[in-house]
Amino acid sequence: MKSDDWHFQIMGLFDQHNVDLLNRSCNCRRWDLTGIPCIHTISAIWCRNEDPQDYVHDVYKVSTYLRCYEHAIQGVNGAELWLKCELPPKYENKPGRPKKMRRRQLDEPPTTTNTTRMKKCQKSLKCSKCRIVGHNARTCNKSSGQAEEMAIGTS
Repeated sequence: MKSDDWHFQIMGLFDQHNVDLLNRSCNCRRWDLTGIPCIHTISAIWCRNEDPQDYVHDVYKVSTYLRCYEHAIQGVNGAELWLKCELPPKYENKPGRPKKMRRRQLDEPPTTTNTTRMKKCQKSLKCSKCRIVGHNARTCNKSSGQAEEMAIGTS
């Protein structure tokens, strides 16, 4: 259905589309996105007895392609004639959990001691088997029978 010289309403079996030939748009948006007229636009162009190729965007035309590549493309020397340059070192992710502390800048002074954490003050070890100070039950050299005798004898 023709609204005026430039606007059409194209009706299909299940849908209808509005085509604006002056602004080169269709509400299916295919013509807007690609620059190539969609089927709705082509039927509107045929109603005007015009050629659909006149409505294709200039990017797709042979004359534009020839204009882009009319200048000579200069050759490039082989890789052996290229200037030598130092490549940046390869970045490798180190295994393990990332560091918690932030990385200091070069001009920042390093921290001498970590004042945010308290050190663990370890009590003297006392074996639960033989009751001797200096080691624990796991590292006790006494057999289990001797340790029980010693534990009974000390209590």
